[in-house]
Amino acid sequence: ASPSLQATGTARPPLIKYNNSLPIFNGVLRPNLLTGVPLTLAAVNPLGDPWFNKAAFGIPSSFQFGSAARSYNELRAPNLLNESFGLMRQIKLTEKARLTLRGEFFNTFNRTVFSAPVANVSAANFGRVTAQANAPRQGLVSARIDF
Repeated sequence: ASPSLQATGTARPPLIKYNNSLPIFNGVLRPNLLTGVPLTLAAVNPLGDPWFNKAAFGIPSSFQFGSAARSYNELRAPNLLNESFGLMRQIKLTEKARLTLRGEFFNTFNRTVFSAPVANVSAANFGRVTAQANAPRQGLVSARIDF
């Protein structure tokens, strides 16, 4: 038997933006960063409380670029913890035949991983987590005879 366990790490910061109303550039622009206002809020409930402080960002005047950076390390998405487990066993049946049993399980511990918060300042749900980023536990069991 040869068990293996694989896990993934953290997510990168989302890109802060707002909708561009001008027919130039690329459709989204950066907002202004307001000084003295904290970027994050203490989120107790990931799906109910906002992760980002909407008051820290403002929409710039027409024909001006925003002062906010593309992303901030403080504004991170939730950690991505997703373990997968596999187990395989080969059994010799006869001199020329063998049985291979295999089991694979994805998201073994059935963790809920939330998606990144909405990073568009123009959106009503800015800073809120609105979805789940991973699938529930899945398993695959197989048997194969080689001769």
